[in-house]
Amino acid sequence: MAIILLLYLGVLAFELGLHFLNNRHLKRCGHLVPAGFETVVDPETLAKTSAYTLAKGQISLIQSLFDNALTLLFVFGGLIAWYDHWLAEYNLGFIGTGLVFFLLLSLTKTLLDLPFDLYRHFKIENRFGFNNMNLRLWCADQIKFLLLSILFFILLATASFWLVQTAPTSWWLWVWGLLTGFSLLLMFISPYIIEPLFFKFSPLKVEDLEEDIRTMMAKTGLAVSKVLQADASKRSAHSNAYFTGLGKQKRVVLFDTLLKQLTKEEILAVLAHELGHMKKRHIQKRMILMAAAALFYCWLAYALIS
Repeated sequence: MAIILLLYLGVLAFELGLHFLNNRHLKRCGHLVPAGFETVVDPETLAKTSAYTLAKGQISLIQSLFDNALTLLFVFGGLIAWYDHWLAEYNLGFIGTGLVFFLLLSLTKTLLDLPFDLYRHFKIENRFGFNNMNLRLWCADQIKFLLLSILFFILLATASFWLVQTAPTSWWLWVWGLLTGFSLLLMFISPYIIEPLFFKFSPLKVEDLEEDIRTMMAKTGLAVSKVLQADASKRSAHSNAYFTGLGKQKRVVLFDTLLKQLTKEEILAVLAHELGHMKKRHIQKRMILMAAAALFYCWLAYALIS
């Protein structure tokens, strides 16, 4: 226990040190335009960007300290043993106890994170002119996200605990297959089920932009089924563009804020960056790395439990 605690504190100290160094550097140099960029970068915009990044970094640092303090108290302060014994008294069975054990922890973490999310949206984002969301919409988003998370967690956790019971010596491999398959399924259904819960999608309203996008993609040998715009402006002034979906069902989604803030040539430049990721197969490579990491951690859990 002492070794694990020392390792935990070492990693925590390293992460907090990086936060501190980054924030200190932003305070000292974030407003200075790098040599050679004087005619390209606006000093006022750079100063505002640095101040915004610093404000987000400071609240992230505070949240990290809070989360880690709770983790230390729960894991190393003896609360986890009390929590485990308390749940055992209800005789919920292996699957039921496992579900409740992790679900209650996840819900508690979500509730404790809400004040930080509120501060980010209605203090920091408001201060820098980015937030377009009212409290009602924020609450609606939180409820949707929470219900989706609970639904997916119950499905995955129930299946995983059942596999642990059914295949006590090989469950780690089956659970890994379940998690990997579910991740791929989410990528496939997200454009149809999940994303429409938060955004309304419509055809592009910028003349000839969709044709230019498809022409640019054709030069790289890539194609998409649809090019759409999302009503992101009702939540934020931030702009974004992304690809979603798998295989022939890939879509290009542009935030309406992006369409208002950039010229057609600039929008194509943003998408060219995203196309670079697709052409270099960065997404597939990342998925393979994540799957390999998941396989290792599933095996490690099995080894430690054994």
